Amino acid sequence: MMPNYFTTLVQLLLIVLVMPYVGAAVISAITKRTNQLIVNHFGTQAQFYFSFFGIIVHELSHAAMALLFRHKIDKISLVQKADVEQTLGYVSHAWNPKSLYQ
Repeated sequence: MMPNYFTTLVQLLLIVLVMPYVGAAVISAITKRTNQLIVNHFGTQAQFYFSFFGIIVHELSHAAMALLFRHKIDKISLVQKADVEQTLGYVSHAWNPKSLYQ
């Protein structure tokens, strides 16, 4: 019986810890290489232009989650020039800290 528990534990650790790490490393390597190719072919501003729709979708997903959890959305900026913190868009929202749901 003990080997079954050990095997299950090892499989669980692989699924929960190792696979996400490997997946993130692969995605990171692909992203880094893709960004370098874009900059080499189209210039440094090309990343912003190519990521335009991705930024909009990303910020809208933040807004959707804020609405789902009944947060009050104060301001949304889907696309903006990078500021000091390199922010390209944001969703400013507030919630009730006493609410378990929020």
